[in-house]
Amino acid sequence: MFYVVVLAIAGVIGARALRMGKAIHAGGAGPLSWLYFALTIAPPLLLALFLVSIWVLHGDGLTGKVVGDRYFVHQRGDYAEVSHGAFLFSLWLGRVTIGSFAIGLAASLLGGVVRDGR
Repeated sequence: MFYVVVLAIAGVIGARALRMGKAIHAGGAGPLSWLYFALTIAPPLLLALFLVSIWVLHGDGLTGKVVGDRYFVHQRGDYAEVSHGAFLFSLWLGRVTIGSFAIGLAASLLGGVVRDGR
């Protein structure tokens, strides 16, 4: 249920960003409008992909662990063993998702500056 709620929130954020991106592009903000559009759409999509990967792998690599040559993803106190590639995918997808929200926030703040002409 938690994942459904988070995906719904990500969808609402993505739809809002899509409308804002179209409004900025229609306003003639120039080449920065497409960058702003991409940076506000990417975080919700990455979050959705990350949540699906948590569901498929039964955990995430951010809170996982490596024991020798064995790789484990973690979810709710349980560890599930996965391949090296799956562990790295989950680890880096989590890192990129977190980073994209920070970059998307900065883009949102800069988008207001570009839109207002300051």
